[in-house]
Amino acid sequence: MGGFGTEIVPGLRRVARHPVIAALPIAVAIAGCGGSAATPAVVAPTATPVPRVALGRVDYRPAYISKLQREASRGVSAGVIHLNPSAVIAGDLPARGFTSAQIYPPLTVPFTYQGRNYRALLTQPIHSGAGGIWIVYALSGASIGTRAVKPALRTRRIQASIDRGKKTYDAYLNPLAALRLELPGLGFQGVVTTPSRLVIRVRQGLSSYDVTLTQPRLRGPEGIWLLARVQAHGPEPGIGM
Repeated sequence: MGGFGTEIVPGLRRVARHPVIAALPIAVAIAGCGGSAATPAVVAPTATPVPRVALGRVDYRPAYISKLQREASRGVSAGVIHLNPSAVIAGDLPARGFTSAQIYPPLTVPFTYQGRNYRALLTQPIHSGAGGIWIVYALSGASIGTRAVKPALRTRRIQASIDRGKKTYDAYLNPLAALRLELPGLGFQGVVTTPSRLVIRVRQGLSSYDVTLTQPRLRGPEGIWLLARVQAHGPEPGIGM
């Protein structure tokens, strides 16, 4: 082997000055000068990264909360969207890494009527996601047990109207608004109090999560909803097994 400065391939230093040869990869240049090119290293493919989600408590600046509540009261779209907890799930969760999360049915909403506690179970019977209407399909309580609710005959008509862009039934896109509309026809006449805290279960991939939402300013139909906490619920049983 030659000493320092000796050419490994004769003439390579001279040929390498050629403007075309100089632009070639070194292995190609060596082979073109009679040398043996080194075998290029094989780079192993990297695995597709799994999207990470942010869990734990969610905090907002008081000024931001007040701004959203004012906008909701004035009918500004950014605030109005936050009157609907399912829209908050769809709109605010992606920023925490939940790019494909869907509400895992049923959506359970507790409510109080004449001093007694009940639970309503709601689902989206036709479309899931932001464009699907919500209906009550079961009620439970100490005084009534668990009672199935027969879907109204107009369910498909309501969904079809929304699909055509009509605003008549937009309230059914909000599960709490849909509940308030349906309860009188189910025997709950008068004042019904819904909670200012909801826990909604969502699923993304093979895992599910519990998302807590609260109404930080006003309670009831006029109050905005915001994320308060996101925590893991665990893998779905029977999925991926």
